[in-house]
Amino acid sequence: MSEKVTVKVERSVLHLPAIALRGLVVFPNNLLHFEVGREKSIAAVEWAVSNNSDVFLVAQKEMKVEDPKAADLYTYGVVAEVKQVMRVSDDLVRILVEGKYRAKLSEMEDDGSFLLATVRPAPVKMAKPEELPEADVLVRNVKKSFDDLLALNPHIGKDVVFAITTSTDAAFLSEYIPANLLFRFEDKQAILDEGTLMGRLHLLIEKMHRERRMLEIDKEIAQKVDEAMDKNQRDYYLHEQLHMISEELGEDDHDRVKFLPPPRPRSTAGRSRPSIWTRTGKRSFSKRWTASPKCRAAIRKARSSAPIWTPASTCPGIPSPRTIWTSPRPSACWTETTTA
Repeated sequence: MSEKVTVKVERSVLHLPAIALRGLVVFPNNLLHFEVGREKSIAAVEWAVSNNSDVFLVAQKEMKVEDPKAADLYTYGVVAEVKQVMRVSDDLVRILVEGKYRAKLSEMEDDGSFLLATVRPAPVKMAKPEELPEADVLVRNVKKSFDDLLALNPHIGKDVVFAITTSTDAAFLSEYIPANLLFRFEDKQAILDEGTLMGRLHLLIEKMHRERRMLEIDKEIAQKVDEAMDKNQRDYYLHEQLHMISEELGEDDHDRVKFLPPPRPRSTAGRSRPSIWTRTGKRSFSKRWTASPKCRAAIRKARSSAPIWTPASTCPGIPSPRTIWTSPRPSACWTETTTA
């Protein structure tokens, strides 16, 4: 009796020099250049070029870590080909790479001259036949969200706009859009970590909505700043115009000061208050007050731009009146003597 034997074929395992990226995520079919400055990263590039080998590009979780270990790196990255190397200085190299396919990090050796990664290819699971209608709807929503972003950020490159608007390939859009838009590297890494096409499309729509909201907030803040600046400039312009007009009229700043009338005297019940003013008319809301006849001549002699309130002691030959107005609410109507 024959026995059934199940043979499990292990996927190909690759040992590649690795480059830890800070604040950068590379996608498959993505062509970009960046600078390499750490000794282990430069050694990995030189070894890959001399041995005609690919490199494994993986982002590190914290940008401030100078010597990353396996725990400091994300699990998924991209196997890429080094297209061009240009040495900028003794400790800085500028390289051009092209992503080839997604891969998963299994092990990392960091005790050598460069990081040596053990990786396995990790292709994205495509949509099932029953999920194709939903995938088409998601692609339509992705392109609509991109149109909204384009309306708020018209500085996106024309080649990027053309590639996105003319493509209907869900797998292409799920990698091309996050690779070419200014997402946070954490958002790009979240899309790269997603292993299914449907999950990637959902994540992509969510990140694009978040990016659109951030652009709207930036626009609102910029409008408020512009309005505040316009108001300040308008006030400054009017102030300068007023200054120029005053100079033409021969006025100085002291002439433009508006003097306020003196405060109304407060009456206190039960306390005597000498005054040169006598009440005329009946007690009502329209009471009028005039100066004593013998003090009018002394008041007319004074020449001042401010109202004159002459106390009784300064009027020659006029004693303090015996009757005093002691109402808790003094009249609001007083007759003032001023000079023209």
